[in-house]
Amino acid sequence: WEPTFLRRVYEMGAGEAGTWYFFTSPLPSAIGIYLGGRFADRLWKRDIRWSMWVPTIGQVACVPLLALFLLWPEDHRLPFSSISGGFPVALLWSIPASMVGSFYAAPMLSVTQGLAPPAMRARAAVLAGTISGIIWGGTGALLVGALNGRLEAAYGELAIRYSLLLVVLTTLVS
Repeated sequence: WEPTFLRRVYEMGAGEAGTWYFFTSPLPSAIGIYLGGRFADRLWKRDIRWSMWVPTIGQVACVPLLALFLLWPEDHRLPFSSISGGFPVALLWSIPASMVGSFYAAPMLSVTQGLAPPAMRARAAVLAGTISGIIWGGTGALLVGALNGRLEAAYGELAIRYSLLLVVLTTLVS
């Protein structure tokens, strides 16, 4: 939904939104997966609980950063950019949010494989990844769409902002 957010709120074209989305979300997420694994690996040697604390800290830190990304005023822009009107400052919040938000991935798979018997480790990793993908990718996307439909009458094109924010807040529940 982030490219849709960029298109609606910042009036970017599809190519422009997709490009900026890559640099502010998937790329930093890949870095965050690596860093989350490194931090958890290094810290669990002191205390095994760090294998779950690192993902927890990442998820909690992600929420205010994403809230800033979603709620930052559209007219706050930096003058350098090919984006008409300048580079949206809000995108700067998406980078660290994506990075810390993905801290969970490597430790989650590590703990899953550590708990499974050796003959079942591959199956356990696939099952954990599939369940996570269904909950995050499937349910989250449906929830954003449903909320967007309900909020559209009150907020118009900006309904996407508040729909995403409500779903982001559910991270604190997990």
